[in-house]
Amino acid sequence: METTLVCFCLFISAGHVVGVDMEWRAGFGTVSTQRISLIQLAVKERVFLLDLCAPGLSHHSLTVNFIRTLLTNTSVLKLGYGMSGDLRSLVATWPELKEEPLEFKGVLDLLHVHQQLQRCWRGRAGPRPVEVNEGPAEKGLSLLVQQVLGKPLDKTEQLSNWERRPLRTGQVRYAAIDAYCLVDVYQTLSADPKAFGLPDDLHSVKPSSSAKSDSDKKTKEKRKQTARRARQSALGCAGDQVECVRGIGEQHGASITPQELRVVCDNMLQGLGRYLRCVGVDVLMLENTDDHKVAAQIARKEGRIILTSGQPFQSLRSQVAEGRCLTLDCSEKARDQALRVLKHFNVHLTPSDIFSRCQACNNDEYLKLPREDMTRMMNRRGLIQDTVPKQDGWENQCGAQVEYNRSRPPDGPAFTPHCRWAPRSALDAHSFRVGGGAEVQLETVPPGLLPRIPEYFICTRCGKVFWEGTHFDRALAQFHDILNLSDGDTAARKH
Repeated sequence: METTLVCFCLFISAGHVVGVDMEWRAGFGTVSTQRISLIQLAVKERVFLLDLCAPGLSHHSLTVNFIRTLLTNTSVLKLGYGMSGDLRSLVATWPELKEEPLEFKGVLDLLHVHQQLQRCWRGRAGPRPVEVNEGPAEKGLSLLVQQVLGKPLDKTEQLSNWERRPLRTGQVRYAAIDAYCLVDVYQTLSADPKAFGLPDDLHSVKPSSSAKSDSDKKTKEKRKQTARRARQSALGCAGDQVECVRGIGEQHGASITPQELRVVCDNMLQGLGRYLRCVGVDVLMLENTDDHKVAAQIARKEGRIILTSGQPFQSLRSQVAEGRCLTLDCSEKARDQALRVLKHFNVHLTPSDIFSRCQACNNDEYLKLPREDMTRMMNRRGLIQDTVPKQDGWENQCGAQVEYNRSRPPDGPAFTPHCRWAPRSALDAHSFRVGGGAEVQLETVPPGLLPRIPEYFICTRCGKVFWEGTHFDRALAQFHDILNLSDGDTAARKH
């Protein structure tokens, strides 16, 4: 608590500009609002990380009072990005804030400044910048940092497990930068706001549409749909976007497997790329720093179809053969975009395609390891202690403990990914490296899983470890509308 006291004194000082950010474990749509795991507070030359997972810190009265005092203090300027989501998570973490409502004071939400910056830039000559989505957008803050400071943020750790301790060095670095960049951006914009098309007083920038009624939003959406149809006609599409691309499946009316669909996603569609990779589609994704023309180079070299959105479509489709570039609506959710792509190319999706490809590196080869081998490896690395007496026999105990994966219901579709399987010899027993040279990421396996999960799947390219869990059932539910189930898929999974 001494660190908290130092932090309290530093950040409550009048006249300070404080960057505020928060991290929580991604719920992937299963939990409406998550509890906060980490709060980052940044001033010039210093960043504090308040670890709310530390014993006793989260619900200590000093911590709650400090947060309330900081966020309501008008003499301290707080900077954030999309802070409405932060407020909801604060209330979920500390319900007492709901009983005595917390009202942000002395706060500047840079999301609103970013939206104003975008509106100003659209009126200028030159290519139109990427849209800033309302709410927590995947590329929002990263895009703002790129436009103001010249380089985007590395968002690799954004969806990592923020509840697990200790935090990795990469997570600590990401958390600190996410808060510190707010101060840097604010100071750069404040130094010369006119250069960015902004008013002298950044505090005068108002939210663009947060106060609009539901009817206004519906009207706006209808106008967007009308405008999209008009744009499609102007692009020479015969009244429908499907005509823009002649899919490899639709050319002859035949269905294709996810593995037969090979695409490259523009850097504005990374969320779509992850969804498609989830169902087994061969997906390459451009990095944030890549130029759009890289997509055309990859498509020509590897025979891939380009998936893009907005302005780059016109340029990209002229660089590849006819029917090899599909444009998607960037206002749609990534899941809906994925469904549109799968239906467009007439992809025959089965439960065996779900997670048949590594989500991290796009590899489609796994090494299957039983729990016994995974336990021995983790023991040798000192990640767990072997508490099973040798005379009892690990195999016998596991057989009595678990007849099937207890993380999932026994009557659900079996997890039998349609992938390539590596031989046991692909794993070096001494270095724990797989065929691609990467070391198995044993530290990502919670020891508590071992009694419940009988099998583990290791990517032979990057070493990432997967196991059958509730993510599989959520993916099945998300793609239920187009999933093809057979009697074999729905058979019981008890062994």
